[in-house]
Amino acid sequence: MEFILSVLIIFWLIGIIAKFLFRRWIRKKQQQFENTFNYQKQEHQDFNRQDGDVTIKGTPAQYAKRINDNVGEYVDFEEIKEKD
Repeated sequence: MEFILSVLIIFWLIGIIAKFLFRRWIRKKQQQFENTFNYQKQEHQDFNRQDGDVTIKGTPAQYAKRINDNVGEYVDFEEIKEKD
């Protein structure tokens, strides 16, 4: 009798913990969905802007040069079209 009672209590506790973890997982997925939706909504609003509007996205750190200055040289070149 004690064994059956302890098994029932263990299953009951597992059910409570599983319900808590499932709700937490659902909230996390819902937040990710809302973030994705808001990002897409913002992109759509940017798409509908008027011609001539200037929008800069990101921070200056994103546009920083990613290659070390000590690596290689910069070679300025000019395309030359060959005459046939």
